[in-house]
Amino acid sequence: MLPAPGLVLRSSFFSLAAATLLVPVTRGAAESSGSDRLVVLSPSEAMFQEIARLETILGELEGMGSAEAPALAARIQPLRARMERARESAGQFGTTAEPTPALRQIVQDHNTFTERVRADWVALCRDAAALLKSHRLQAPSILDQTARKLLRSGKFDPDQRGTRCNLFVQVVAQGLFAYEGFAGGQDANEMARTMRRDSGHWERLFDPQVDPAEEGVVLKALHRAQELGNRGRLVVVAWENTAEPPPGEESHGHVAVVLPGRPQKSTAWNMEVPLIAQAGDRVFPQNDEAKPEDHKLSEGFNKSMKLQIAVYALKPARK
Repeated sequence: MLPAPGLVLRSSFFSLAAATLLVPVTRGAAESSGSDRLVVLSPSEAMFQEIARLETILGELEGMGSAEAPALAARIQPLRARMERARESAGQFGTTAEPTPALRQIVQDHNTFTERVRADWVALCRDAAALLKSHRLQAPSILDQTARKLLRSGKFDPDQRGTRCNLFVQVVAQGLFAYEGFAGGQDANEMARTMRRDSGHWERLFDPQVDPAEEGVVLKALHRAQELGNRGRLVVVAWENTAEPPPGEESHGHVAVVLPGRPQKSTAWNMEVPLIAQAGDRVFPQNDEAKPEDHKLSEGFNKSMKLQIAVYALKPARK
């Protein structure tokens, strides 16, 4: 149903910012000075996707014996029902004519209700993030929004000393997943070796030094990488540079983090690949408007690396 003239249906993700969880609502030009149009807020599809992911993750934690997970999971269905009510209510405004004082009050009441739903959604994500971090997991929305905030901070931009892909991955691993194994200034090559050695913390999805370097094997690993990224796991993709460097120089690899989302078709790799966040020669994604196809794996790792990358997922911690 399309909104009637005079109304603007606005579906906002209510973006999360790292740690402080700032939650700006995008109002748009419809509320600019002199406009008679009203903005009708509605929960976005991304909000529904997030609580579905949290429901799965919390269910897995409950199966692992977490005492806190059931109480958090019990908040999901009532919240989902209120989100559905807000979305259905927003759709009803499509039959309404020009704004009137009575209509403005109805829209205001609807938006107030939707804002409260938003606040409860943010609270659920916040509370889940604290629990999940203690299990070396994370709410997918927190990972996504925190990665973007970090990358647009400028702190991981390349300079004359080189790129900072390793520092970015270390900060994400330590800050969001409570994993300390990358500490000590490890470069990308060392990170790849750490994951390979540390089977107590890392699940191997693919490693060319261990597994058959075949496209089918890589494709299966990449699909699994996206699946685990959507389920709150930290998934790291690493290219270990084994070439002999020139005298006096060091060989440098590359590492990136898998972001939640849907796999994207890569023409260069001729297969579907997961979404990533990286701080390399190119730093992406930095904002909410970034298109998924612009931060897929093949944008950070060229096609010659397709059979050379290693893919590892951090194992959850049992409490």
